[in-house]
Amino acid sequence: MRASKVILSLSVLILNCQNIATQQLYKSSDDWQTTLVRTSGEEVTKRMLLDPDAKSTDTSKPAFISPPPGSKPYYGFPLIKETTTDGFTMGSITDFLEKDSDEGCTIGDAFIEGPDGNRAGITWEVGKEFLFTTIIEPDSDRWGVYFITVRKAVNSVADFKNNFKLMLPKIKQLYQQTRQ
Repeated sequence: MRASKVILSLSVLILNCQNIATQQLYKSSDDWQTTLVRTSGEEVTKRMLLDPDAKSTDTSKPAFISPPPGSKPYYGFPLIKETTTDGFTMGSITDFLEKDSDEGCTIGDAFIEGPDGNRAGITWEVGKEFLFTTIIEPDSDRWGVYFITVRKAVNSVADFKNNFKLMLPKIKQLYQQTRQ
């Protein structure tokens, strides 16, 4: 299945980071970017968000590359507190306010923190029809990595939160399945 192949390439996103200089929300002293691949095969370069409060064990590297021992998955990327709903919070790896089309931000890499603090990865893209697939099955580090389509491009934190709320029923289902 072509979508699965493209989506699998998203799971190696951190390996394709390059240093860049830009100004953005939630940035630390270094900025990073990565390339995402749409289900159509088109590549999209996106800035990464770095949690300014995350501490790196190597001051020459950002915290997501050199996290402290015992850190949660996706350490170094910010949780977007405004999205917290029913104990779940969405965090972002890529800059969800960076437009990649006339409509706004239409693709991104993110993660979800569940009520117990455990995390799952999410790659998302705007799509006309609902698509969902598992990229990586749950393991000892996280309750999986998933791809999901959303209906609306993101132009604000409110849009990001609204898209999260629309995916939340599926997220809750996945979370519950991994807890059984």
